[in-house]
Amino acid sequence: MSVALGLAMASQGAAADEPPRRSAYPGFSVLAPPGPDWVRVRSDSRSLVWMRRQRDPAHSFSVAVLTGPVPEGLDAPKDFETWVRTNKSASPDPERFVVRSVSVTRAEGHQKACLAYRTQAEDRSGGASSLLVVAGLACRHPDAPGRYFDVQHAERRPANLAADSPEEEGEAFVEGFRFEAAPADRNWRIAPERAVDPAREAS
Repeated sequence: MSVALGLAMASQGAAADEPPRRSAYPGFSVLAPPGPDWVRVRSDSRSLVWMRRQRDPAHSFSVAVLTGPVPEGLDAPKDFETWVRTNKSASPDPERFVVRSVSVTRAEGHQKACLAYRTQAEDRSGGASSLLVVAGLACRHPDAPGRYFDVQHAERRPANLAADSPEEEGEAFVEGFRFEAAPADRNWRIAPERAVDPAREAS
């Protein structure tokens, strides 16, 4: 459902303390979230994750790109949408999380090939109830429809916490996602980032 479930706030990592810059990976590029509060906590074959330092340790916020193969038999857009809706409606741990709402719609603008989603779940572990809100895009690569990308921001916070959400920063990260050419060798492993040519970024 979200990488936020399995990640604790990291005390070490690559601090995103520079202005946003576009970095490219196999098949996509992103703008790293800016500011010293953001720390990259994961970069492996299938995921790229940053977390934001929050004042309250019970409040966490992350942004991520997740990728993997699309299951076979989902050639039709309707079938893909049904799969996404089913995936987002499922509780990752039924004894702990209760999914309260799921919204899946067609995205607009340059991301119109994607599905926009938003989920809200209640976390009943640890005594006081917490909310987990995950929103983003579920996409197939336009040049390789067998490849799936999930671009998201996720927030976990106590249900009684006053609104102090960096959701605008999460939305900016999702909006900054771009597809790049599919790798010629079809090696989709997220490799060390490479900066995009500034002249290309400005075009």
